[in-house]
Amino acid sequence: MPAPIDYKLYFNFKDIGAKPIDYDFSVNYNINNELLKKISNCNAIAVCDLKIAEALIKFFQDKEMDIRLLPTLITNSSEVFDFFKKYGLQSIKDTNSISQLEICYLYNYNYNNEFIEKLSQSNNIIKTKLQGSIYKQHELPAFDIIYFNNIEQFFYFKDAYGVNSLKSKIVLAKDKDLNQFFDYEKQVYQFSGKDFKQIIANLLNLL
Repeated sequence: MPAPIDYKLYFNFKDIGAKPIDYDFSVNYNINNELLKKISNCNAIAVCDLKIAEALIKFFQDKEMDIRLLPTLITNSSEVFDFFKKYGLQSIKDTNSISQLEICYLYNYNYNNEFIEKLSQSNNIIKTKLQGSIYKQHELPAFDIIYFNNIEQFFYFKDAYGVNSLKSKIVLAKDKDLNQFFDYEKQVYQFSGKDFKQIIANLLNLL
């Protein structure tokens, strides 16, 4: 399971006798004064990736800058929404309430196209790709099933551990089908904590 742990899901797995193990990576993003200037020229920032949200807040803290100076924050990620909220920052998830803004979209793996396309219907989107260096926190432990919250998380994992480490594993994905990103035939199961009871019998049969 990805860190930070979803504890409701964690205990659901424990209740059926599974052993949940978390995995995580460090990502060093190059957020600098040039990017800050680009952000300052926009009315809003769109961030869909928790790692980028963390890097953005860290940059402001390292520079001893007031994070309340950030422009309007927009996200489609509950994780990012909750993360900003921890720092007293409100972000907007309802794209219908956003119009006529210059929005700087910060991304690494550009896989939130539907969200951004919807925003771009009534706003001007300035796409800004961030370069990040990914470091393994530790060696990958033995496991049978792996769970990805989102498509970006899969690509972090792929860069850190390699896609071949998933060859004989059962892959669960919350939001999107990841099959298209494998070079070999692979079955990815659509999954979220909400349908845990419905899907778990099938998972036990697979094992």
